[in-house]
Amino acid sequence: RRAENFLEILPLFFYKAEVFMRKIHVTIPNNFHHMQLGHLFQNGLRLSKKQVHLLRMTQSCKRNGSPILFTDQICAGDVLEIPVFEKEKYYDPKMKNFSILYEDDHVLVIDKPSGLKVHPNERMDAALTLCNGVADYLQRTNQVIDVRYIHRLDEHTSGTILFAKHAYAHTILDRHLSERKIKRTYIALCKGVFTQKRGTIRAPLGKVNGKKQGVVKNGLHAITHYRVLKQGHLLSLVQFELETGRTHQIRAHAAYLGHPICGDDLYGDRDDRFTTQMLHAFRLTFFHPFSLARQTVEAAFPKAMVVAAGTNGFGALKSGDIYD
Repeated sequence: RRAENFLEILPLFFYKAEVFMRKIHVTIPNNFHHMQLGHLFQNGLRLSKKQVHLLRMTQSCKRNGSPILFTDQICAGDVLEIPVFEKEKYYDPKMKNFSILYEDDHVLVIDKPSGLKVHPNERMDAALTLCNGVADYLQRTNQVIDVRYIHRLDEHTSGTILFAKHAYAHTILDRHLSERKIKRTYIALCKGVFTQKRGTIRAPLGKVNGKKQGVVKNGLHAITHYRVLKQGHLLSLVQFELETGRTHQIRAHAAYLGHPICGDDLYGDRDDRFTTQMLHAFRLTFFHPFSLARQTVEAAFPKAMVVAAGTNGFGALKSGDIYD
């Protein structure tokens, strides 16, 4: 048995970073019925070559409590025990209040407050960011795992943000993001009255002045869809959806249309009526990395946005007003 244990950990010596191992449990959905285990990892879940190689070398997976080989078939309803090899890199845990919208063994969805950066410039620097707060939450709940965000939000944008709780979920969800299988719906208060109530902005973006992004000829491909939900005399309540995910994309595209987001001092004029940027990541829709079920998570509108909408005659902001 000592020799077997040595063979299990031998592949870990080929990697420079410190590695520790834990186990996750996955129930096989119907889509993967009668698939070979190796085929599941390589073609079903489409894990990275490195991840598949480590799993093949260690041969330490179990099915319903018993060892399973890469060539064995799995069935719908089987429970797989899969080792996770983690690099020990952590954000400095720091207490920060935020709401957890959804959590299971594989994913975490957070409601990020406005005014909070997603991550520090360096993992262990002194900044207080969402990643530091998530690290604190994981530590307090005895979850010895790294913090892995799938997408980001600007510092002054509030709302839903997706995290993976282990490397396999990170690989799968990263691919889903690049394949545009993760849908992000934003609601904003914009200045002015839109003449076109629905449209698509196809305008390449690039840096134009310091931190500011603008439409430039040789910029990065950027597509934003919008739909006006309500309009007043001076402001509009607008739904935005990203097809691409460029830096400041919604803010830059809204300004390009001549309707900057209220409270956005970088892309519009300073307006003391708004205490923060009126852009909220209201809804996140994604496919679960293992069950494959479609998940939809919504974040309640922040108080500042509710007050601003009411003050400007839009009434209560309700989920039913938002299009799928």
